[in-house]
Amino acid sequence: MTTPAAVIVDVAAYAQAVEDAVKASAAYYAGGTSALDDDTYDRLVRGIVAWEAEHPDQVLPHSPTGKVAGGAVEGDVPHTVAMLSLDNVFSSEPSRSWTVSR
Repeated sequence: MTTPAAVIVDVAAYAQAVEDAVKASAAYYAGGTSALDDDTYDRLVRGIVAWEAEHPDQVLPHSPTGKVAGGAVEGDVPHTVAMLSLDNVFSSEPSRSWTVSR
């Protein structure tokens, strides 16, 4: 189940949401830490997407909606919810083989 989007009520809240999302993303990709957990970040970005859909003339150029994620994180990244899709990976070789074959 997907949690609902954050509700953004005005342009100031939109600008703050964009700033919060950009900072959280930068922190996550720089060191694997963020002030926002995954669910909160996803809700925030869904709220930004909803605001921008209703106000296309007010989209900020640094909005996270027009960007691909910041890149690969090095090292272990703690998650608040287990990444169950990785449960069956017991070594790096199956993952590497799958990646190369794509």
